[in-house]
Amino acid sequence: MRALYPIALTRRFALLLMPRACQLILVLSDINMPGMTGLELLPKAKAARPDVPVIMITAYGDAETKCKALENGADALLTKPIDFVALRNEIDTRVERAA
Repeated sequence: MRALYPIALTRRFALLLMPRACQLILVLSDINMPGMTGLELLPKAKAARPDVPVIMITAYGDAETKCKALENGADALLTKPIDFVALRNEIDTRVERAA
């Protein structure tokens, strides 16, 4: 069965959607975005929905970025280019744990 979930393409929409989306099961965010970085979005997402797992994606797999993301509440950090099998496994794991 396939389900459709809202996708926020802008930081403004993401911040508006999070507190209202009762069916929100996961936040998947890039770190490098226009207007607000994923690292800036992360504490806002966790404050609005601490029950929802957050997976971050970055092109920069350096230790500092990983440390910042995990310290601020990210459940996982994946490096580009994305291994879609690993992404699927992370999503399944995080959603299962949150259930």
